[in-house]
Amino acid sequence: MEEYEAGSDPQNPLSTPLQVVAPPFQITSVVRAGNNIVLTWNTAGGLTNQVQVTSGGTGGSYSTNGFTNLGAQMLIGGSGIITTNYTDVGGATNTPARYYHVRLVP
Repeated sequence: MEEYEAGSDPQNPLSTPLQVVAPPFQITSVVRAGNNIVLTWNTAGGLTNQVQVTSGGTGGSYSTNGFTNLGAQMLIGGSGIITTNYTDVGGATNTPARYYHVRLVP
């Protein structure tokens, strides 16, 4: 479903965005910048993405059901595969660890 919503043909393995990125929405880096976290990912232009976050438990565990929206939805400009980012201001100061997820907004 995500591939269809991203504008590629789910029955054609050579269609965009899978020919460039597999999976289509892929976090490529999570970098600490002072007290902030900069999250970078690949996505398809012309779509809306939402960064989500959940807190980690002791020992590094986390719940896949506990993700909540972080910041506003992001309309991704352009077309084709786009690399974009989001800065989680103060994200590096959160304990325990935070886990990030980017979802496609229908």
